[in-house]
Amino acid sequence: MFDRGPPEGVVPVTGRGESITVEANSRRGGVVRAVSLLMFLAVVCLVPGAGAAFASDGGYVLWVDQANSSCTNALAREQVSRATPWCTLQRAAEASRAGDTVRVMPGRFQGTVRPAASGTASAPIRFVTTSDAVVIDAAGAAVGVKIVGVSWVSFEGFTVTGAAGQGVFVDGASGVTLTHLDVSGNGTYGVQARASALRISGSSISGNGMAGISELSGSIGNVYEGNTIRGNGKDGRLYNGDGIQLNGTGATVRNSSICDNGDPGQFEHGIYAGSSSSAYLIESNTLEGNAASDIKAAGSGGTVRYNRLADSRFGLVFSDNGKPVSAYYNLVAGKFQHAVFFTSGATAARAELWDNTIVQTGRLGSTGDTSAVFINAARLADIRNNLICYAGRDGRGVALYFKDASRATLVSNTNWLCGGDRQGRSFALNGVRTTLGGWHTASGQDAASLSTLAVSFDAGFHVTSRNVGARRGQPLGLERDYAGFEVSTRTPDIGAFQSSR
Repeated sequence: MFDRGPPEGVVPVTGRGESITVEANSRRGGVVRAVSLLMFLAVVCLVPGAGAAFASDGGYVLWVDQANSSCTNALAREQVSRATPWCTLQRAAEASRAGDTVRVMPGRFQGTVRPAASGTASAPIRFVTTSDAVVIDAAGAAVGVKIVGVSWVSFEGFTVTGAAGQGVFVDGASGVTLTHLDVSGNGTYGVQARASALRISGSSISGNGMAGISELSGSIGNVYEGNTIRGNGKDGRLYNGDGIQLNGTGATVRNSSICDNGDPGQFEHGIYAGSSSSAYLIESNTLEGNAASDIKAAGSGGTVRYNRLADSRFGLVFSDNGKPVSAYYNLVAGKFQHAVFFTSGATAARAELWDNTIVQTGRLGSTGDTSAVFINAARLADIRNNLICYAGRDGRGVALYFKDASRATLVSNTNWLCGGDRQGRSFALNGVRTTLGGWHTASGQDAASLSTLAVSFDAGFHVTSRNVGARRGQPLGLERDYAGFEVSTRTPDIGAFQSSR
């Protein structure tokens, strides 16, 4: 399924000139010889490239149009034109070379499409649709688009569907670009990349049997930007139904909508940064309604910032962090079991939770503990400058729940805790509710923190009641808030928004 067979060769087609004999002493010999020379040049030089146009990258503009009665796969690359195109997309994938642009007219192309050659950084091979009605239908084949062992290839504007396995599979490739694709209805992963470098942007990846995007180990610096990733992983299985899985180094997930992925339970997430991932950046995304967490931030040295998380079992989960993950200026607000959850798998969480607004508006389910921030296990839980509020009307939850002090290292201060408990018990320690004073005495934390009754918010979760957290935070070296406004370098506000904007 994942073979790296050598690309098939392309047989070149050459032109042939015919000589013309002209009588030497003819009065018109000079004119005839000139005409003869032009005819000879036309035959020798123009026939091989008859109708072919040059792309801006130095290759050819090649055409695929199965509805054109003049189409034929017998043409060499140099002979293809808009009037005489190839019939199949796979013929173009086999024959195109660096710098070529393959323009594909509307049609449904069945089977696997596998490019045979690499482009270069300055002359990639581009496969471009001319309308929205271009479909690569794997028709039950294992893979729809297979980019294996070739680099600097791009696909733009296609629908990819019908694969028994992956819609798009990328392996051992670099410089791969997937833009404005609709990858849906494939049996396993929408897009899977192994030991590759690629960019996926402006695409819709939905309704695939397993994860929408699966990044395997060995991938470096992949970028996933401006995508809609929805409804993947509805296969009735416990694992691999995430919106995006990150297992490489230096990935970026940005400006995307990632919603409603995974089967019910605690194992399938909107974004799952696995324990082997590192140095990732997850920023400015909207996540909601995912089966487990919106973001599970395992791995080492990741950054999670400027995201909006809502209405999933968990909002943000930390676990299995070899090095601390930083999460700052996120808005985590809605119905959860726990909006933020520190826990362990093979190893315990290590995370910095700074300057977030975390509002638990109510319980997601009817049983179990519930809180805005729950610390189950952590080698480091560094919690500062956060507005943490349990705003559910049931009164059964708390803002900060510290399950077992023996299983966690906690650094917590300059937070604003709030809730509906009339006795001001916004904390729970070892299962027992307590006030800020009782919490500080027992834990030694939050000496400069605040605790109030429930806070009023507008629809965007800006504080509309008295903002007692204004200019009460620690300077942590952060530059802008969730909304993009500059942060005070000396006295930032508590929470994700700066009131002095």
